[in-house]
Amino acid sequence: MQSAIKIDGKPLYKLAHEGKEIERKKRKIYVSSIRLLSFKDNVIDFSVTVSKGTYIRVLGEDIAKKLGSKGYLLSLRRVANGRIGLQYAKKLEEISEDDVLDPTPFLFGYPHVELREDEALKARNGVRLDLEKDYGEFACLTRDGTAIAIYQKEAGTLYHSYRGLF
Repeated sequence: MQSAIKIDGKPLYKLAHEGKEIERKKRKIYVSSIRLLSFKDNVIDFSVTVSKGTYIRVLGEDIAKKLGSKGYLLSLRRVANGRIGLQYAKKLEEISEDDVLDPTPFLFGYPHVELREDEALKARNGVRLDLEKDYGEFACLTRDGTAIAIYQKEAGTLYHSYRGLF
């Protein structure tokens, strides 16, 4: 109930704050590694590598249940998201324009669609585009090999702007 998953347009955590409990669908997740870092005074410190869609707070509760107890997270620290890890982290006041990363290499999960200049201008302005081919649910639109937007399928080959990347 503490996730941002939306039910009828409202995040579950907001419903939880209202004291409501909504039945949720189970999700398949993948835990690729889990390491016990320490266990002292009934406090477990662990490191875990998981798939997209995994809620670590729920995983913590599940671990406690398996141990015949109840539990909750005292803290949570994300050290990587996909290929982007803490090696890229900086304090806000340390960030300069030179630190902005080109998102293109990190968008390997989407089909890339190279646009003509006129189409790229439309994509930068969020205009719906007929991509003339069905690329699935999402497509990464590029110009000269650089990602400019993620577009979401509307119907057939018609796509709309989901997220600008420029």
